Amino acid sequence: HVPADFAKRGILTTKPPLTLRDASHRSWPVHFMQYPSRATLTKGWSSFVKENHLVVGDICVFKLVTGTDDVLE
Repeated sequence: HVPADFAKRGILTTKPPLTLRDASHRSWPVHFMQYPSRATLTKGWSSFVKENHLVVGDICVFKLVTGTDDVLE
């Protein structure tokens, strides 16, 4: 789930791939899909979840890497 107010600002590119990077600088390409009422991360998100041992209820906070429109840490 990507907060709708953030997605509506148009900061992220919807042209795949978007890159997620963790604190160890490992990277995962994912697709960012934006719809009128919601936005979500798809293709590649499940790998990120699995490799970071995320479970339902966990919260991830990403920041956009300065100077990019497609890399989140």
